Amino acid sequence: MISKTYLNQYSKIINVISFKVNKYLLEEYVTDKEYTILESFYLRFLSDKTPYYSKIIMYKNKKKRILYEPILELKYIQKFILHTILYKFEYKYNLDECVTGFMAKKGILENAKPHLNRVAIVKMDIKDFFPSITRKMIYNIFRKYNKFSYEYAYILSHLVTYEDALPQGAPTSPFLANICAKGIDYKINKLIEVINRRQKMNIAYTRYADDITISFDKPFNYDYIVNVVTQIIFDEGFYPNLQKTNIIKHHHCQMVTGIVVNNDKPTIEKKQREKIKFILGIWKKYGIDDAINLWNKHKFGRVIDITTDDKGVGKFVEVIEGKITYFQMVNEEQNRRLFEMYKELYNEL
Repeated sequence: MISKTYLNQYSKIINVISFKVNKYLLEEYVTDKEYTILESFYLRFLSDKTPYYSKIIMYKNKKKRILYEPILELKYIQKFILHTILYKFEYKYNLDECVTGFMAKKGILENAKPHLNRVAIVKMDIKDFFPSITRKMIYNIFRKYNKFSYEYAYILSHLVTYEDALPQGAPTSPFLANICAKGIDYKINKLIEVINRRQKMNIAYTRYADDITISFDKPFNYDYIVNVVTQIIFDEGFYPNLQKTNIIKHHHCQMVTGIVVNNDKPTIEKKQREKIKFILGIWKKYGIDDAINLWNKHKFGRVIDITTDDKGVGKFVEVIEGKITYFQMVNEEQNRRLFEMYKELYNEL
């Protein structure tokens, strides 16, 4: 929260940001030319903590994750910052090729491919990744890389943080987190570079947000890697989630960001494909209503609301098509038959 004295001091900066945001909205999002985010919103936000609402996500293992999502006006402001400052000047941050999460033209598939058909994979996790990143760290980013004035960086850092930390749920948080983790990437890459040169190996490293993956083409002292990387994470001001550290040999199912990488091509886990195949079989034999009910009963995915006018058919079709499209993106040949089954059923609706 910023005091009223500070708000008055930064009123000119707020005026500039407000003008640029409204110009951006008219060009990119809003067709109604009367729609603007008033300067009073910035003043209200910067002196209060209300423009976020919490959203709890429950997982099957009964663990929960709390997201703090910005209200619409603040989300628009953060998208302006993301697209016109962070993405536009991405070259200034000099992010490494190993960074695959929330980057243009990269994703979970690009995160998995460097680890195909490896002797072993080490998977590690950064604990409380977003909450560990403070407003001061974000302020320093805008000052160091963007060369913004003290006042401009100060206001921007407040617009993208909540309770002095990166909120998990804001559109700007993933990219800013990648910048803050540059030190981790640099040190791990240097470590691997030395080992590869001395041991004549081809160790690969990628990071997807808080998920660290290191894979090996030859047997190695994997505990040594875990210990050194753990220390690197500590040194960079983060904490490793030791419970999620895992060493997976080739004779076990090796998965990287949900994709199986044991062979020369990425594939979808068999039980995931069998689940969709089973649901499609129920749809074909008993009808789409029974397929939806079974989907909800066994909690195969997002629960389908059957109280809608179409009894959930539209949403169910959207979910199934999304799953199969994702499967095909990973490996089209492996999932061609599933796609054909789905198309036959869809055309009969």
